[in-house]
Amino acid sequence: MPGTALEEALADSELRETTGLVETAPPGLGQAEVLLHESPEGALTWHRPGETALVADGADRVRRFVFDVVDRAVEAFETRARPHRLNVFPDGVEADLPTLAAQGRMLLLVHGTASTAASGFGAMPDALLATLTERYGGRVVAFEHPTLSVTPAANIAWLAERLGTDRVPVDLLAHSRGGLVCRLLAEQPGLTGGRLDVGRTVLVAAPNAGTALADDARLGQLLDRLTTLADRLPGHLGRPVLDLLLRLVQQVVVGVLDGLDGLAAMDPGGPFLTEELNKGAPDRSGYAAVGADYEPRPGSALARVALDGLSDVVFGDVANDLVVPTDGCYDVPGLDGFPVADRLVFAAADAVDHNGYWTRAGFGERLLEWLDPS
Repeated sequence: MPGTALEEALADSELRETTGLVETAPPGLGQAEVLLHESPEGALTWHRPGETALVADGADRVRRFVFDVVDRAVEAFETRARPHRLNVFPDGVEADLPTLAAQGRMLLLVHGTASTAASGFGAMPDALLATLTERYGGRVVAFEHPTLSVTPAANIAWLAERLGTDRVPVDLLAHSRGGLVCRLLAEQPGLTGGRLDVGRTVLVAAPNAGTALADDARLGQLLDRLTTLADRLPGHLGRPVLDLLLRLVQQVVVGVLDGLDGLAAMDPGGPFLTEELNKGAPDRSGYAAVGADYEPRPGSALARVALDGLSDVVFGDVANDLVVPTDGCYDVPGLDGFPVADRLVFAAADAVDHNGYWTRAGFGERLLEWLDPS
C-alpha cells in the first residue's frame, strides 16, 4: 500500500479517484484520466487509459483518477508553491547572503528534481549536519528553487540578484539536478558577475551527462521511479516531492510538455547539456562526486520498478542508481576536467538508490573530508 504521504498528496491534489475501471463513464469535456498501479511489493507506476490489461495482475491494484486539464500545471504549481528562496538550513530562517558572507565561507545546499531542501537533504544524519553547521559557523544555506519549469540558468539569475557587491565565499553541496546548477555556478562565474567565490563542490548523484529518463519519450518511467522513491521516504520528506509529481502526472498523461524547461535540462541530447554546460574548457578543479550502481534486493518495491525500466530499455546494461547513470555522476566523455578523480562510488551490493546516499556507511566520512573550510 502507498505511504501516508502519497495518500495525503492525492487527497490535496486535483486528481479525483473514481471507482470501477470498466463501468465508470469516460471523463467529460476538458477532463482526462490516469491509472495508478500498485504492485504487492509497493512499486507505483502511472498508466494512461487502455493499459489496464497490462497492469491488473492478481494481487496488484489499479486505481483510476480523473482530473481537469490545466495548461502548464507544473509551472503554475511551482510559481505558487516553490518560489526561489534562501534559507538557513534546517531552521528555515531567511538568509541574507552578503551578511553571512561577511562572517566567513558558507555552505550552499542545492536540491534536486521536484525536491525541496528538506526532502533532498533531510535524511542527512543529525551528527553529520551538526558537524557541517559547526564547521561553517552556522552558515549552511539552502537554495530553494523550482526545478521542473525553470532552467538552471534562470535559477542562477535569481540567485545573482541577491549576492550584493562583494565576493561571496561558498562551498557547494548538490543532489541530483542541483549538480547542474552548481556546475554553472562553478564553471561560468560570469552568470553571477564574478561575485561568487566557489571553493569545493560536491556533486551527489548529479546527471552530468544527463539521464535517459528526462527524454520526452521516457517521462513516464521517470514519474514511476520518482513516485516510488518519494513514497519510500519518511512522510515529511516525501510529501513535498509527491505534491509536485502529481502535477507532473497531469501534464505527462495529456502530452503537454511545454513549460518543463527545467526537466529538459537533464536530457542527454538536449541543448542545455550539449550546447551550454558540457562544452569549452572552464576550470573544473575542486570537484568531488558520488554515485552508485544500484541493484535492488529481491522482493523489494524497487525491484519491480527497475525491472520495468529494463524491459523498456531505459538504461539497458548501463549501471545506474534508478535515475542517473552511475558513470555520469562523475564522468562526461571527452570533456576536460572529467572524470572527477575525487569520488565515491557505491557498488551494487550496497543497494544505494538515488535518494539513499546520505545514511550509507562511508558517505559521511568522505563528505567531511571534502567539506572543511579550514
